[in-house]
Amino acid sequence: MTSRFILVCVLGLTSAAKNNAATFEDIFSKLPTGEKIWIQDKSYEANRLRCIFNQKVQLIGKSEYIFYQGHQSGDKIVKVTAHGKIFTTNIAGKTKSAMNVSTGQDPVKTYILRFWDKREHCGVVTFDDTDGKKQCELHATFEIRRPYPKCLKRYRDHCQGVQHIINNDNCQ
Repeated sequence: MTSRFILVCVLGLTSAAKNNAATFEDIFSKLPTGEKIWIQDKSYEANRLRCIFNQKVQLIGKSEYIFYQGHQSGDKIVKVTAHGKIFTTNIAGKTKSAMNVSTGQDPVKTYILRFWDKREHCGVVTFDDTDGKKQCELHATFEIRRPYPKCLKRYRDHCQGVQHIINNDNCQ
């Protein structure tokens, strides 16, 4: 399954991180069980998948997140169970929320939450691909694309404008 994340995931600001930025734990704790976070844009072009999402299964404590990574394949929804370990990391002097994600199929991948907007319900997540190149995803709590100017600006800032829009129309 194509690497991607969840998360990005989703919903609020907190003072848990030193720079008062949103954390994965903040987003996931506010996301109802079964709710999906949709990948709207990505900087890489792995497969032409449709309806890419992460669906909350359970948040255990403040540091373990279980979710489905899913996409639509023809008329079927394909889901893989993923396990995330949430932690903080220091990047260029700033505390960022991070998550190591494993699916049992792919190597563990570390996702960094670069930005989350609680009003637009969207954010930017990055990870390093197998070649060590930074890749980006724009995550949102809404399925169908709509205006989210702050998130798009941050996405373009982090991803040098490379944008592959995901088709989330008519998803199941």
